[in-house]
Amino acid sequence: MISILVPVYNWNIRDLAEELNRQISELETEIEVIFYDDFSSNKSLVECNQSIINQFGFTYYISDENKGIADALNFLFTLAKYDWLIYLDADVLPVKEFFLKEYLQLTRNKKEVFCGGLLYQDEEPSEGILRWKYGRKYEVQATEEANENPYLNFKTCNFLIHKSVLQKNKFKSDKKLYGGIDTLFGLSLKNIDVNVLFIENRVYHLGLESNKCFLNKTNLAIESMIRLYENQDNIIDNTRLVEFYLKLKKYKLDSIQKNKTFYV
Repeated sequence: MISILVPVYNWNIRDLAEELNRQISELETEIEVIFYDDFSSNKSLVECNQSIINQFGFTYYISDENKGIADALNFLFTLAKYDWLIYLDADVLPVKEFFLKEYLQLTRNKKEVFCGGLLYQDEEPSEGILRWKYGRKYEVQATEEANENPYLNFKTCNFLIHKSVLQKNKFKSDKKLYGGIDTLFGLSLKNIDVNVLFIENRVYHLGLESNKCFLNKTNLAIESMIRLYENQDNIIDNTRLVEFYLKLKKYKLDSIQKNKTFYV
């Protein structure tokens, strides 16, 4: 028995809902699917998503305010009625035809968290080309490579976790940071000695920001990672970004990055 939990913000969930419904229909186990809309600004899209959910008998919970991704992930946990949880981003699509079956076979050891990984489709998109190129080069890792540093490579977009882990280890949000949910949660799993294992059960990442939006978010993410390093340098000092930052700092060039903005 599994609960599939999906945070949503301004995204059409039809493709994901249809694929989950197809795979669930082929399994002989109880599976619930809960979509949590974090107060999307596109209200016509919210109505469309509600209509899609009604077709499949899934649950679509709509927040009365925008709480952010960490609170959305934590709230989804409270809605789940089963002990094993699959978290998925709304803008992904399972690669494997038996994606859910792969996860079901792993529901034995509640001291482990399983990350399925992600892919980007081969066809070059007409929009969001920078996000697509970056994702294909830096986010798509071989499973063996991801397992070399699983806590720092952790991603919330596609993973399986036992409810008992989240009961003592919630997702945390630092208001001074942009993003950072993945890194903070991965490090927290390390602190409580919960194993993270990457497996070959990927999803396609479909949501690609515009080039302008991607550059702005990248700048904020860099600043956030530096702030994390300065607070927890004994943990995250082996990332490419931190290594680059330390080189800048060595030659007293770090102020360039801190004052630089990618807004265009």
